[in-house]
Amino acid sequence: MQVTDPYPVLTLALSIWAGIGPLVGLLAGHYLLRSWQREQWLLDSRKQEFRELITALTDTIVHLMMFTPAYEVGKGAEEFDELKAAQKIAMRVLADRIYIAEDLRELNAAERFFEAIQGARQSNLTERSPKLAALIGELVIRANKR
Repeated sequence: MQVTDPYPVLTLALSIWAGIGPLVGLLAGHYLLRSWQREQWLLDSRKQEFRELITALTDTIVHLMMFTPAYEVGKGAEEFDELKAAQKIAMRVLADRIYIAEDLRELNAAERFFEAIQGARQSNLTERSPKLAALIGELVIRANKR
C-alpha cells in the first residue's frame, strides 16, 4: 500500500527552499558584511582626517610658541618662516578634508583658526594659544563621537 502525500504543494515548496535558502542566506550575509565594512571604512577615514588635522593645528601651536619669544628679542625671522609654513599646512589640511567637512563647517574651524593665528606679531601668545587649544579640544570631542 502506497501512502500519498497529503500536502504536495507544501512538500514541493520546502524542497525548493532547501535548495534556494542557503543561497539567499549567503547573499544576505554578503550584503550585510559589505555594508558593515563600508561603514567601518568611513569611520576609519574620518578618524584619520581628524588625526591629520589635529596634528597640523598642534604643529602650528608649537611653532607659534617658538616664534613669540624669538620675536620679542628680535631674532624671529627663521621662526616666523617656520610658523608661516605650519600655518599654510594647517590651512590646507582644514580646506581639503572630505569626510569631516560638515563637522568643520559646524565648528567654523577655518575661521576660528585664522582668527587665532592672524596678527602673530601684534598680539602675545596668551591670547592665541587658548583659542587654538579650544578648537583642538572640540575637534577631539567630535572625533570621538562617532
